[in-house]
Amino acid sequence: MSIQRLTKDNIEVFALHTYPERTYVSSSQGITGSVLLFARENRILKDAYPSEDYGVGPASDSSLEELRRVAVRAAESGSNISGGVEAYLDGVSGTELSRAWSKKLEVTRFVPGVRFTKDTLRKAAVKDVLFDHYRVAYPCLNWGFTNYHTLNFFTASTVPSSSALIYPAGSGTLGSDVFPYSPEGSFTFECWVNPRYTTDAPGGEFRAGTILHLSSSYCLSLISGSGRDSNGFLDTYRVMLQLSHSADIPPSTLAPGPGGFSTSLGVGYRPDLIFTSSEIPRNSWSHVAVRWEAPNAEGTNPGQYTGSFVIDGTKDTEF
Repeated sequence: MSIQRLTKDNIEVFALHTYPERTYVSSSQGITGSVLLFARENRILKDAYPSEDYGVGPASDSSLEELRRVAVRAAESGSNISGGVEAYLDGVSGTELSRAWSKKLEVTRFVPGVRFTKDTLRKAAVKDVLFDHYRVAYPCLNWGFTNYHTLNFFTASTVPSSSALIYPAGSGTLGSDVFPYSPEGSFTFECWVNPRYTTDAPGGEFRAGTILHLSSSYCLSLISGSGRDSNGFLDTYRVMLQLSHSADIPPSTLAPGPGGFSTSLGVGYRPDLIFTSSEIPRNSWSHVAVRWEAPNAEGTNPGQYTGSFVIDGTKDTEF
């Protein structure tokens, strides 16, 4: 085996820009701007046959190609090719850069009003013409909104109960690293909840679903409410917050009672820091916020932590 030395001629270094440059201008006409059609602008390539849209440089497309053919014929016949090659390179140098790689896509943002304007026609062209034309290639293309950012939680006999989405987390700080999932003081959890699943049979058991959990810190879950529909199926739910040592108790082992929650796990588990919201409906989006405020001297309970549930912008319960 031989060892070959790699020189600079064998190494190519290039930079990849993942974010194309965008320019926006806000005026009385609205927000306008542009973005490069090709994210990586090319400052080297030239067109042998530049179209009229891109412009034509000092050497036209036909003469540039003819210069190349002259040089090729000279090489094939064994003649002196220096003159032909020099003429061709001069023609290439005099040709404009390819404008296709620097072409920009103009962006105009507008909000159609109640009156018929040119913006109404723009929207109609996109909705009624472009969407219908491209829906063959993109079946999901429609004038709507998808929930690709929504997490769909469900349970079944074939689904392991230990499934979870895990994020790196810790407590406090480690050098310059901060663990945002371990709040040391006040915090607020916000999410949209739409309970779609009910019990398998009238009066059946509904297994609690955990939304967010950090061991020995907090646990936010969706549990069953007291409401039932006309067929006896569950149709109301509650949001439950477990804090500190109570966060280590699996929600499915908790049972509500007159004095609070109890757990089937027995001694060693204290369900004394568990709080619930009022009931939210099934098949309906509800905005849920859970607030936990650190002690302050000006509050109604100075020196004590206070918490609250906020449902759809209205304070629900306090604890």
